[in-house]
Formats: sequence, C-alpha cells, structure tokens
Amino acid sequence: MRPDGTKLSRVVIRVYPDRRNKEESSSIQLDTFSDKIYFDVKEIYEEAEEKGFNINPADINHENDG
Repeated sequence: MRPDGTKLSRVVIRVYPDRRNKEESSSIQLDTFSDKIYFDVKEIYEEAEEKGFNINPADINHENDG
C-alpha cells in the first residue's frame, strides 16, 4: 500500500521444484520471467513443433529438472 492509501498491484511468479510439494517454492521477478524463461521455453517448444513433436527421449537434457 502506498503512503496515500492506494494499493499497488504486483505480479508474483511462484515456482516449485517439485510440483507435488507445495511447501517448497521460490519466486521469480516478472522481468526475469518475461525476458529469459518465457523465451527459453518458447524456443524449446518451437524446436519440438518443427520436429512434429517427435523427440528422441535420449536427446532430452534432464540436468536441471526439479
């Protein structure tokens, strides 16, 4: 809330390393999500789309999976 009494809206992006465990989480700044994560995921999706979503499971990088 601002000093003049008006409310300030805020977007919070909450991330969970394990989607089954809602106790452990972190937040990501909207700028980081918009500038980095969104476009990284979009690029991966477009590559999969070009391949007709036929992806060899051996080619999947699981190094950073949660």
